[in-house]
Amino acid sequence: MLTELKIENFVLVDKINVSFDDKLTVLSGETGAGKSVLVGAINLVLGGQVRGNIFLDNSKSVLLEASFTRLEYIPEFNELISKYEIDMSDGELFFRRDIKPDGKSSIFINGRKSTNSIVKEFRSILLDFHSQRDQQLLFDEEVQINFLDEYAELLDLRSEFNEKYQKLQYLIIEAKRQKEEIKRLQDKKLLYEYQINELETANLSINEESDLDNEYQVLLNAKEILGLFETFNQEFFENENTIYDKIKYYQKSFEEFKNSSKLIDNVCENLITCSTALEDVMQTIRFIDQEIVIDEKRLDTVEARIKVLFDLKTKYRKDISELMNYILEMKEFIRNFNQNIKKNDNIDKEIKSINLECIRIAELLSVKRKQSAINFEKLIVNNLKDLAIKDATFKIIVDKISSFDLNSVDISKFNNFGCDRVSFQFSANKGMQIQDLKFSISGGELSRLLLVIKSILANKLPEKTVVFDEIDTGIGGNTANMLGQFIRELSNNQQIICITHLPQIASLGHNHFKIEKKLYLNKNSITIAKLNEEDRIIEIARMLSGDITEVSKKHAIELLNKL
Repeated sequence: MLTELKIENFVLVDKINVSFDDKLTVLSGETGAGKSVLVGAINLVLGGQVRGNIFLDNSKSVLLEASFTRLEYIPEFNELISKYEIDMSDGELFFRRDIKPDGKSSIFINGRKSTNSIVKEFRSILLDFHSQRDQQLLFDEEVQINFLDEYAELLDLRSEFNEKYQKLQYLIIEAKRQKEEIKRLQDKKLLYEYQINELETANLSINEESDLDNEYQVLLNAKEILGLFETFNQEFFENENTIYDKIKYYQKSFEEFKNSSKLIDNVCENLITCSTALEDVMQTIRFIDQEIVIDEKRLDTVEARIKVLFDLKTKYRKDISELMNYILEMKEFIRNFNQNIKKNDNIDKEIKSINLECIRIAELLSVKRKQSAINFEKLIVNNLKDLAIKDATFKIIVDKISSFDLNSVDISKFNNFGCDRVSFQFSANKGMQIQDLKFSISGGELSRLLLVIKSILANKLPEKTVVFDEIDTGIGGNTANMLGQFIRELSNNQQIICITHLPQIASLGHNHFKIEKKLYLNKNSITIAKLNEEDRIIEIARMLSGDITEVSKKHAIELLNKL
């Protein structure tokens, strides 16, 4: 509940500090005294939009503070505290907003800087504003279906539906994206399959190209190589007086003199080396004619293979190692492509499954809404009679948006609430045709209808601070008494802050504040004071007659004693 409100330099307020209790707190004052300034301050400190000039003194900042307690039992509140890591060790939630003269604004939660959007999340579970402007929201079909679902205790089931519905939408978008991606890449896949076949048919290997080049050179020059072999073999080993024979001759001849000269000794050693080397050459070269052959057919084959490799490298602008890596890349692409097709098939199956589940829950919601709407209508009508709309007729129409095809995945047939459209219809007088609210209800009737609905839902909703801003405009007499009793009963479950000009309502408050406008430093400003019993008699007397007389005071005492 709201425990404290501090306001500085705001509209007609210089500086005030108001402490609130639970149950019903009423605020009264002369017309134009600035009663709605407090409501404006509460709205602004909890993320409301700044409108117009809000500064009492344009050279100073507006400072607004609001404190709330007794919040731990609200699940949604605890979720927000955890989500935004807010320290609640003191058991208090404290909001502050500073608005500078240049219009720049800072907002804080428990001393830590925050944002308007975060503060508004807290506002939705802490406060319920109920003004003449807010009453217009009752014309909204979403508000109407929310009220019905709250009465029927369907919020958890609706949340389950909405979770699946959101997932369904996501999957449909994802499936469409994947199908478009698959379609876009289909031609690329076909090209890759052709190229893989072409390259794998070529049976590439990493060292083949260099091996082929070497073999080609040998085959191409085989005749010349064999000719050299023959000449070499004859000159060195087979003819008379060969080069080998001559070296051996000179080796033996110089050996007779090697002891005579160091130089001759070196010559002998070198000649021995030469003869030994020639013997090694002889052992090797004798295999040349066995290994190297003239093979025109093989030469053509090697030449053709070299051309195949050259053409592939030219076509793909890659060398052999790059082509082999390219094959792996293309295979990876095709593997991912096929996985995406399989994944898309799985998504289609999941879409169908979730779609059927959404339909099942939507149908269940629809059945329960129709069942609950009957009792909700009766309660509303009975309570409206207590608020002097004795001939009221009220109907809740629950219609399906459209029929469902169990095989359909057309999400346009769903909305966040399921498959229903809910509308409230009303007639205040006998013989009048019942119509949608916006065509059939007056401002005063709308105010009472909304109050009745909230009164019925009071035990079903989390406790909030409800702010009534002059919802009693245009109401008087016995209707005012009934309205006051309604508000008083509502305060048994909710903290109520009610700005009123009716003494019948003011007299029912558990706490009573009076707001007055005074001249301060040549400017109008307002003050607020909590009334004791005597002051309260005087204020209600003023509200009754405008003048404080013994008669009006007596009447005020009578109203207060009715409690």
